[in-house]
Amino acid sequence: MRFELLTISGFGPYAEPQTIDFTKLARQGLFSVSGVTGAGKTSIFDALTYALYGELPGTRETAGVRSDHVGPTDPTRVELVFAAANDRWRVVRSPEYMRAKIRSTGLTKEPAKVALYRWVGESWEPHEGSTREVNPKLKELAGLDRGQFERVGLLPQGEFRKLLHAPSSKRRELFRSLFGTSAINAAVSSLKVRAAEARNLAATAQTVRTVRIEAAASLTSQLRAIAVDHSPGQLSILPTPQSPQLDNQAADPVRDLQSAADEVELAIIPLLQQAEESATSEAAAAANALQKALDQTEQIRRRASLVAAKARLEQNRPQAEAAAVQVERAQRAQPVVASHRRFTADQNRLASAQVASANAAVELADAFAAARLRSPERSTVRDLQSIVEEQIHTFETLAEHQRNKTELSKRAAAIAGQLAGLEAKAASLAEQEEEQRAQAHVLTVRHGEAREATTLLPSQRAVVADSARSVEAALNRDAAVRTETALAAELVTAEEALTDAEEERTSLAQSLLEARQIAALLSERTTAVAGAERTFRAVAEQDAVRAELDHAAAELSSATNAQAAITERFTAEVAPRLARALIPGEPCTVCGATEHPNPALPAGDGTLSVSDQMVTAAQERTSAALITVSALQERLSILSEAVGHTRLQEASTLLDDAETALVEATDAVESVATRERALEDLDAAITLLKGRITELRSLEDEQKTIRIAALSQLGSEETADVHDLQTQLREATAVVAQFEELAGATASLDASLQELAAAREEVHAQFLATTTQVAADQSVIGELANQIADCETLLAPAGDRNPVEVLANTIAAKNCLLVVEETGEVLRSAEEISARSAEVLAADLEASGFPTLDEARSAELPQDQLAVLGELVKAFTSQWAQCEADLAALAKLNLPDHEPDLQILTNQSEIAGAEATAATARRATVQQSLQEARRMIIELVNDGAELSTALAEADRRERIANLCDAKGASKIGLEGFILRSYLHQVVNQANIRLRSLSSGRYQLVLEDEAIDGRGEWGLDLTISDSHTGEKRGVKSLSGGETFYTSLALALGLSDVLSSNGATAVSSVFIDEGFGSLDQDVIDLTVDVLSQLRNDGVTVGVITHVEAVRDALPTGLTVEKLPNGASRVVQHAS
Repeated sequence: MRFELLTISGFGPYAEPQTIDFTKLARQGLFSVSGVTGAGKTSIFDALTYALYGELPGTRETAGVRSDHVGPTDPTRVELVFAAANDRWRVVRSPEYMRAKIRSTGLTKEPAKVALYRWVGESWEPHEGSTREVNPKLKELAGLDRGQFERVGLLPQGEFRKLLHAPSSKRRELFRSLFGTSAINAAVSSLKVRAAEARNLAATAQTVRTVRIEAAASLTSQLRAIAVDHSPGQLSILPTPQSPQLDNQAADPVRDLQSAADEVELAIIPLLQQAEESATSEAAAAANALQKALDQTEQIRRRASLVAAKARLEQNRPQAEAAAVQVERAQRAQPVVASHRRFTADQNRLASAQVASANAAVELADAFAAARLRSPERSTVRDLQSIVEEQIHTFETLAEHQRNKTELSKRAAAIAGQLAGLEAKAASLAEQEEEQRAQAHVLTVRHGEAREATTLLPSQRAVVADSARSVEAALNRDAAVRTETALAAELVTAEEALTDAEEERTSLAQSLLEARQIAALLSERTTAVAGAERTFRAVAEQDAVRAELDHAAAELSSATNAQAAITERFTAEVAPRLARALIPGEPCTVCGATEHPNPALPAGDGTLSVSDQMVTAAQERTSAALITVSALQERLSILSEAVGHTRLQEASTLLDDAETALVEATDAVESVATRERALEDLDAAITLLKGRITELRSLEDEQKTIRIAALSQLGSEETADVHDLQTQLREATAVVAQFEELAGATASLDASLQELAAAREEVHAQFLATTTQVAADQSVIGELANQIADCETLLAPAGDRNPVEVLANTIAAKNCLLVVEETGEVLRSAEEISARSAEVLAADLEASGFPTLDEARSAELPQDQLAVLGELVKAFTSQWAQCEADLAALAKLNLPDHEPDLQILTNQSEIAGAEATAATARRATVQQSLQEARRMIIELVNDGAELSTALAEADRRERIANLCDAKGASKIGLEGFILRSYLHQVVNQANIRLRSLSSGRYQLVLEDEAIDGRGEWGLDLTISDSHTGEKRGVKSLSGGETFYTSLALALGLSDVLSSNGATAVSSVFIDEGFGSLDQDVIDLTVDVLSQLRNDGVTVGVITHVEAVRDALPTGLTVEKLPNGASRVVQHAS
């Protein structure tokens, strides 16, 4: 890394921006940074460290770095330009501080910010990545963290001695981070974990094999017991099993188990299959007999049920027969009741027709009276119709004459009104003609005045034009002044708004960049959450499996012990079991004798304490426990490979952290769109503001031009009041208007005189036409009066009656006649229908057999009741027939009188079924034991090889892990060996400079062992003193000796870093420490530092010691200003 430019603003004692050009200082190579105490020399390198790491050297906080000498709106910022990784970089960093609000009073918090840029082409471009990624990127570029930088590139007051005085454990941590050996330590830890895992696997394999051998021995005993129990009259050819030998040798257990399995498969399985087939056949026969008895019992019970049902039907027969009679009477009465209902309805219609006919006769009489018609006595409807038709014909003609008279009267009245209007119009035209004569005289006088105004109009117009120009110029002048003032105010407001908007945009763009960078991690964090969830579930399952495995192991141990005890007791009772099989007179299967005087008896009460079922149950329990343990161990191994040594709390913490990060990314995704819209709106607002500012400035220039032109136009009247000028203009304009009106009136007066003459002629013609029309209308009125008189003569026959009313009443009488005729027809039809209904009713009553109508009506039943009775009769008939048929069918089966004994048959079937099930279970149990034996033989054979391999692998891994972890013959370990190698190189480089600085007296020595028994082997330092020929601790050096020894060690570390390809700074800054040195040592120190300059390293020394300052070229001077602030003066190289 090579520093180029550092700019400090509002930081520490520096209120104004201070720029330090490191490229110029690099040309000097060695320089001093001088100044009075408290001026701010150290603050320069505080700013350098803060720019790179966002922290101050040592343990100081960044809260107080803002200068006390800056204004409330001044920024606090550090900017560093440097070269690293074949690129030029610029970092800009500012702390959190309080600043003045832009648009209001008071203070607001300015957040901490950092931005990284890379030089691309001819400009700085932002480095891709979020704000959170800037600090790791800077650390990557520097190649050192802050603590390492303080020990290698920046040696602050009291700090650079720590490398020399640090205990070996701290020295290990420093060198581990500097030379990247943490991966070695992690590898050693991984080797230890793998060695432990291998040993655990070997122990697990040993445990499984031990358990399996015990299970094999138990299974062998079980198979031998099966052979003894099921052999027909002979002993097993296999030897009696002894206690299993748990010596991890599978040969004997395998051979014994194989032998027992072969005997069972060849001799016992066929016998069990034969017994199972026989028991199954007997169970089927018993089941068939039971089913036949059940069917016969059901039929006997059904026959008894049918007999009881038939008796119940016989009891209900009287009710059914009574219901049948009631249904038959109701069915005969139904036609009579229906005819009676129709007859009643016809009688009601006949009464309604009679009433309607009477009403129609009354209405006809009223209509004849209204029409003044007379009806002859005993006249028919046709006679009355002839009278009505005759009167209608007469009065239709009279009504037409009446309408003609009315129309003529209306026409005469209209013409009379028109005549009155024409007479009034004639009088008005005469008056109008007189007025036109007077107007002609007035127009002739005005015509002379207009000719005189036409002569004076040009000169008056010139006066008006001058006044108008003056008023316009004054208005433009005043408007320009007002507009300029408003534009200036608006321009100030717009510029302030633009400044605020640009600041807000910078802040918003930064927050948007951060949000996008976080949002880009959404998929990664979603995957991380899924992985954390899987890990958490796996760890939880791992804990649960461990608990289950502990329980299963306890169950396996218990089952194994129980099986061993049962097997031992079963073996002890072999003789009594054989004795029970002895048959008098038949040879013994052991000795061959036919007499059995003293057969073996069980101990105690004479019963066997262990049954076959007990042995089988114990074997099944042990097998099940072993299978469970194996399955759980396999699952635990899979889970351990997946999650390693992660604990549940650690997995929970990882899951919480992942979920928190995912929520942060999700929130960032949601906020990106909002911030993008806000940024777009802000960009649009900034564009509008910039455009408005440009527009305002252009308008301001235009208004200035207008104002200058207006003043030039006003000339001597440039200060004249616009109101006075407007008054003069109005007065001149009024005079011109009068003259123009008169001048314009000349032509209009000529035209008016001509129009007036034409109008007089037109009015006179209208007057003559009107008088002619009046005479014509008077003639028409006389003719209409004659026609009206003729109509009155024709209407004389009507007398005092109104022909139109008489005609209307007569037509109403005609309509009444039609109604009377219709009601008569309806009445005659109703009388005929009623007579026919009476005849039908009489016929139906006679056919029904009822003597009277009332008796027939009393036999009627409601439809629902009739339906219920009908269904009752039908159901009785159907049930009686079905019962007779079912009893006849059962009679053909020749059933016994009593039911068979089902209990006996059921017991026989259950016993046979239980024996078949037991036979099947015995055969299945033996086959299962046989299959288990075959599987266990294979597993025992494989276990030996796997256990040997696991033990060898565990031994090999433990040897490697112990060697790398300092537990072997050498106590230094792999990482310690590598770190010691690096420290040895550092000590060698440091001793080159230390010999010069100490005049050959001191040499640093790297010890092979820990000095005090608690330190790290191979990392402790001592000092060799050539004056005494002895070694002693580095803390025994004096202050000056400690300073130059520490300096030599720090410079040696920098040399080794560079030579090993690690990132090394090209500048070293030493802060104070020279006060304890004498002049000779100072001179030697300067010579050593000069050698660094020759090696291309820039060395800056911060000092207030005059001797050191005089011995070094001056690079920077920090001066104290009168206001308390400071400034940096950089001297020419």
